[in-house]
Amino acid sequence: MTMAAKMNKTTKAIARRRSAERVAMLSVAGFLIIVAILAWRLQSGLDPVVNAGAQNTADRQPVVHRRLIIKRKVVTAIVDQPVARETGSAAGATGGGQQTASSAPPQPVASAPAQAPAPAPAPAPTTSAS
Repeated sequence: MTMAAKMNKTTKAIARRRSAERVAMLSVAGFLIIVAILAWRLQSGLDPVVNAGAQNTADRQPVVHRRLIIKRKVVTAIVDQPVARETGSAAGATGGGQQTASSAPPQPVASAPAQAPAPAPAPAPTTSAS
């Protein structure tokens, strides 16, 4: 290779190296300029993202807060249930064993004592034909 060819390759390599450095430096400088502009806008209050909440609150109508008190009433009613019917003579005396509704709470009904079984029938009289 000739000397001119060697120098041509060397100058191309240097030119490439310089162009890569130049691109990197311009990229960093552009980034720093953009960051500086955004910081200035943020500091001066011109940033639309930060001020978006303040603009929306001015457009909205005021919210009216109402306090409601909810009262719940529990109503209990006492319902008289009919008492079981009694058997025998006690049922006829009390009118079938049913109680009438009254304002007093129902009293427990005392059960009648168990009755003795009926005696066996007497034997039929015998008659003799004598």
